[in-house]
Amino acid sequence: MNTDTKNELLIQLARDARAFLPDAKKNEDGSYSVVIIHEPEEDDEKSNGSTIFRFSEIERFRRTQCDAFVEVVVHHGGKIKQMSCRLNLASSSAKDGLVRSLARMVGGKKEFDSHFSNAVEALYAKLDAIPRSESVIEIEPITGNMMLFHPFITDKSANLVFGDGSSTKSYICIHLAISLVTGLPFAGFKPARKINVLFLDFEDVGGKFSDRVNRVASGMPVSPEIEDLRNLRYMQARGTPLHDMVNSIKEEVTKHKIELLVVDSVAYACGAEIEKADAVIRYFNALERIGIASLAIAHVTKSSTELDNKVKGQQHAIGSIYFHNGPRNIWNIVKQGEENDQEPIKKVCMFHRKCNDATMEHPVPLEVDFSVPNCTRIRTGTPTDWEDARTLATKILSYLRRAGIRSRKDIEDEFSEENRNAIKVTLRRLKLAGRITQLGGDRGDYAAIVSD
Repeated sequence: MNTDTKNELLIQLARDARAFLPDAKKNEDGSYSVVIIHEPEEDDEKSNGSTIFRFSEIERFRRTQCDAFVEVVVHHGGKIKQMSCRLNLASSSAKDGLVRSLARMVGGKKEFDSHFSNAVEALYAKLDAIPRSESVIEIEPITGNMMLFHPFITDKSANLVFGDGSSTKSYICIHLAISLVTGLPFAGFKPARKINVLFLDFEDVGGKFSDRVNRVASGMPVSPEIEDLRNLRYMQARGTPLHDMVNSIKEEVTKHKIELLVVDSVAYACGAEIEKADAVIRYFNALERIGIASLAIAHVTKSSTELDNKVKGQQHAIGSIYFHNGPRNIWNIVKQGEENDQEPIKKVCMFHRKCNDATMEHPVPLEVDFSVPNCTRIRTGTPTDWEDARTLATKILSYLRRAGIRSRKDIEDEFSEENRNAIKVTLRRLKLAGRITQLGGDRGDYAAIVSD
């Protein structure tokens, strides 16, 4: 018998063996259930019964790791016993631990060893049967506006806002959430449509969140409608990492038609060392299973605050580089100096660090006003406060948009403090990027290209 024939025979034998396994049925929430009917022992009616294994929050990383939340309901000897845990289905020691726990509840370790093994094999058979690819012409394309709230939140993907402590990140994100449920503007920008939002809180309690919502709503130029604010939902995490909350969040998403999940903050949502890639990848895998747009709030390390430019801010959030690679859209919020913390009006600026589905936006300066009791007003700040934070390319582009068509000499005179060669190189890069055009050829005047 040659090798190919032998392999085909082994594959067929494996299929035949699986044909006798109990069926793993997929539930509406994406979990799988396997029912094992106990074979009664001779002259022992108490051995009749059944065991239901429910597998949810399944994460298949590699052959040696398939994590899942397992719920077991045992009907044995006229009694019902229940237990649940999260474990690696590919780990023999983890599986043996579950079997021992079941045996302590109702007795019969040997039987439950067989029951659980059969249930896991039935689950694997169902998962392996899922098509791994599909024709691109059969995939329904996502058309229309890729931005849920231009330029701050990309639709149907992960977004991130990060910054130093006391940079008013949470207040700004609460304003963004209120704008999305009400349709009211934020800093001159309006959301694409009104949606329902779920705020997942890992840091505070509901009363504090409610107080902040009331403060921000009181400071808005147009008062939000109460009925619209009902569509801003709140959920307290209570120390549970996001990957262990997927099912409960999906239930909220379905029940309340949620389209955006706000996570405050992402370090706690990971539930492990955020410097390690595994913890961050698990977080983004959980977001993918939830299946809606998300906006996470993150911090920066003290060392990055001290080392990076205090005006231009930081390039990356605290933790693994995957916090930069994972999100499709990232904003950095920078406060204007430590002395600004004692002032009733904080000056901050939002810097666009990454955007995969649209062009990068210019910095958005803001003033967060705490001077009125029980009111927090967030309004557009003064661009000149942050002029030094802008790159030469951004300054030139802003100048051309404001001043219209200008010659090379006009631009050099406007930015006389800059090196002329740097201006020349920047103009060439802007032209190649399609941000400006040169009228009348290589020696002509420059003009900014205004995108739709």
